[in-house]
Amino acid sequence: MFRRNDWRFDWSELMTGIIFLIGAYFLLNKPKATLSGLVIIVAVAAIIRGIAKISVYGQLRQDTGIRATVMLVNAILDIVIGLLFIFNIPAGIFTMSYMFAIWFLLDAIVGLLNVSHLKQFNMGLYIL
Repeated sequence: MFRRNDWRFDWSELMTGIIFLIGAYFLLNKPKATLSGLVIIVAVAAIIRGIAKISVYGQLRQDTGIRATVMLVNAILDIVIGLLFIFNIPAGIFTMSYMFAIWFLLDAIVGLLNVSHLKQFNMGLYIL
């Protein structure tokens, strides 16, 4: 229905590709700075998320009771982790490296467990 049959040169894809190549060059040129920047972004996001959770704690406690305490503890953990990452960037890099490795491993395992549907479409692809 939404298929476009007229294939033309896509300038936006070219420009996006060039931007990604330039970005990749700088990221690969300074991997420590890249990882440090990523750790700081995650740390700031965790602190903001923790503050946001604390700001709604009173209303949630009034509405749900005990579940609000769990959220408060989680908010405090978010803030502590964020501060830990900001003040100890190497620990953040170490932690995030393992987090990504575990994430990729779990994603691969889930993919392997859910691959059986490929038998119906292409046995060679299933085996691969």
